[in-house]
Amino acid sequence: MVTVKGINYSSDGKTITYDYDVSAAVSKYFTSEKLFVSFDADVSQVPQSIAIVPLLSNLMPIAWFAGFDVVVDEVDADFSDALKQLKLEWQKHYPFVADKKSKLIASNIVPNKIDGTKSAMLFSGGVDAFATYFRHYDETPDLITIQGADIELTDTKQWNDVKSFNQNEPILKRNSKHYIQTNFQKFYTYKVDYLLPNLGWWANVQHGMALIGITAPLSWVEKYNTVYIASTRSEHMEFNAWGSMPEIDNEIKWAGLKVIHDGFELRRQDKVDAIVEAVQKIGTETTIRVCYSEFKADALNCSECEKCIRTIFGVMVSGDNPNRYGFKADGSVYDKIVTTLNRGFKSRGNQFFWEEISDKAKVADTIFSFTEDASEQTKRQKALEVIGFAIKQPLLKPSRIKKLKYAFIQSYPGLFRTYLNLRRKI
Repeated sequence: MVTVKGINYSSDGKTITYDYDVSAAVSKYFTSEKLFVSFDADVSQVPQSIAIVPLLSNLMPIAWFAGFDVVVDEVDADFSDALKQLKLEWQKHYPFVADKKSKLIASNIVPNKIDGTKSAMLFSGGVDAFATYFRHYDETPDLITIQGADIELTDTKQWNDVKSFNQNEPILKRNSKHYIQTNFQKFYTYKVDYLLPNLGWWANVQHGMALIGITAPLSWVEKYNTVYIASTRSEHMEFNAWGSMPEIDNEIKWAGLKVIHDGFELRRQDKVDAIVEAVQKIGTETTIRVCYSEFKADALNCSECEKCIRTIFGVMVSGDNPNRYGFKADGSVYDKIVTTLNRGFKSRGNQFFWEEISDKAKVADTIFSFTEDASEQTKRQKALEVIGFAIKQPLLKPSRIKKLKYAFIQSYPGLFRTYLNLRRKI
């Protein structure tokens, strides 16, 4: 059992730290760090029934999968109803959850209503986020960026780079920005990952509810009635249960606010097409931030990793120059594609994304070229042939060493960060 004792505020009301007791039976799932969330606005006057949402959106899935109760003083009525539906949704994907005895025990169920018409969206600056941004461009949604998910809380440089990008990107000048910092990946232990058959708690269960729920106190202050979260998967893809899906995200609600899982009907290449079309229509360049490489220098994108190369070529088959989108690219990209894809695919998702690029290249009116040289066309044709071959190959099987490495990273994150720092210096 986890019993919530209180909600504490600090930093002029901008930081919430949750005080809770964990019973011995479930203590193995939690670290000594209490969950905290820091905002750029004073949230100390937010109703307690709303302020508890960030904790419950991260804690209740653990309770459902592990089988323990959570006790709170009060919770928003809409969110209480949402949690019941969310548990049922997860049971469809993981039937064993139905056998676990777990419930939310609240002394008070409080009806709340946000009196506002503004919208907001979770904004990472990547392909999914920019596609949603342009789809709702006329709404001028507030942009919410969160540290503690893709960017470690200790990575001050990358966080400052992202904030600087958001503030200075010309196309985003018209939007208000908000920044949230949280340790929602650090308050539980690696043993939570083993609640799933194939590990990966954050990706496979936590991140949708976590990212959305974290925004609840801010939504009250800013009077949002809608929050958008961009899809990362597509209805055209075959995939197992994933932390952010329409049937999960669209069920989340509090105080009359609705959540919209946006763009699920679009393939990733469709999103790249939409971004290129919007940028060309508006008549400005923009930077798509897709890269979280540990070894990139000062740029937001390393332009070397698989995700960068994939996005670069995606822009090219959409008919535009990837250098207009925050990448450093030239004719060497074809060799990088060949080298990268000859290694094979570890996930069906990435393989599917390259299938989309291959399909687009077959019907594209124009594929961007860096030069007029025939040699570039030859290299591009070779790259397309390699793509065509790679997307038909079976996935690589994860090795036992990889699983052991994963467990080590989760158990000793401090040592792993030290290792990465040493690698950067070599």
